[in-house]
Amino acid sequence: MKVFGRVRAAGAAVSESERELFGGPLRYDTGWAEHERARLEMSTLAAVRAMPRLVGGTLRRAWRADRPALVTVAVSEIGQGIAAAVGLLAVNAVMHALLGGGAPVDRLYAALPALVVVGVIGVVNAGLACWSTSRAGRLEPLVERLATTEYLAAAAAVELEAIEGPEFRRLFDGAQYGAGA
Repeated sequence: MKVFGRVRAAGAAVSESERELFGGPLRYDTGWAEHERARLEMSTLAAVRAMPRLVGGTLRRAWRADRPALVTVAVSEIGQGIAAAVGLLAVNAVMHALLGGGAPVDRLYAALPALVVVGVIGVVNAGLACWSTSRAGRLEPLVERLATTEYLAAAAAVELEAIEGPEFRRLFDGAQYGAGA
C-alpha cells in the first residue's frame, strides 16, 4: 500500500462550472510537498553522514552574516556547559554534606557553601542562556536571509531548459523550503 502519492479526483463527475473554468477536472499537484517525504526516505546513517556538512554550511553562513553574534552564542553555550558541570559538582557536594555523618545542624552548615555555589551557578547559567538567546535571535534571520539569497542566486543561474525538468522541480521545491529550515 502506498501511503503518499498524487491525489486523484474521487469520481469522474465534473461539474459544468469546473469544466467551464478549468477545462476539465481539477488536477491536484502535491509536488510542493516532496520535501516532506524526503525525511521518510532518509536513513539515520545518511542523516548522521550529512550532519557535518549541514552544520559546517550553517556555521559558515553565520560567520559571514554576523561574526560577533556567532562568537557570543558560542561563548555563552560553552559557558552554560561549564556552569552545568560546576553545578553538578556543587550538588554532589551538597548531597555529600547532607547525607554524611554528624548532627543535622552541622550537616546543614557544611552544605551551606555548596548551596550558595549552586544558587550562583543557577543565576550565571540563566544569564548566559538569555545572552545566547538574544544573540541567536539576531543571528537567525541574517543567516536565513543569506541562505535565501544564495538559493535565489543559484536558481537564477540555471538554464531555462533545466528548470522545465521534473527532477529539477523536485530539487528546486525542496531547496526552497530548505533555505528557511
